[in-house]
Amino acid sequence: DDSNFLAVATSGDYYCLYGADQKIRIVQHSTGKIITRYDERPKFYDRSRQQQNNKKGSTGALPSMDTLEYGKRAATERELSEESTIFGNQDEDEDMVIPPSFQSISLQFDPSGNYILLPTMVGIKVIEWARNRLTGIIGVEDASQLRFLSFVFATGDAKVNRQMQLARSGGSSVAVSEDNNNGTTINNNTGTNQRKSDALLVALAFQKRRLYV
Repeated sequence: DDSNFLAVATSGDYYCLYGADQKIRIVQHSTGKIITRYDERPKFYDRSRQQQNNKKGSTGALPSMDTLEYGKRAATERELSEESTIFGNQDEDEDMVIPPSFQSISLQFDPSGNYILLPTMVGIKVIEWARNRLTGIIGVEDASQLRFLSFVFATGDAKVNRQMQLARSGGSSVAVSEDNNNGTTINNNTGTNQRKSDALLVALAFQKRRLYV
């Protein structure tokens, strides 16, 4: 099957493919074996919606929402499916002309490689794929108005090059120390301060010309 996006785990042991059929496949690099699959086709959510109606509550795949809200999101998904540039499902015989408003979908492993972040009609899912467990959804409320497509996730706590810091501070170790102490936490094992920064996710949404943080 054609794939529209590729993400590789930091270790290089696994990679994840977002197919033109709106199915996600996680593959073991050394064997080429598909480890697990996820289905993001509208019909999958239609089934989940039916289960939700029968059980009178939310399901793991679909948060609780009324019929009007689900219908609005389903209409957006149909519009997405018709956009050949989103899922890469254009006809092979057709000369593809990419419009100025070209948008595509993306996904990403977290630094540990244990989780995959995936934009869906209900928000950005965080899936612990080895256990096949949905651990959370980012932007659940925002997804009512925004269909997230692509994003960049930064975990924070970047490694700081001390030599570069010294050069920028004119060789003053005091300035570097003061800068590092802003927003620090205490390491209980050593009693020393350690810098702790927040994670950051920046996303783009369907037919929106803004960044969402």
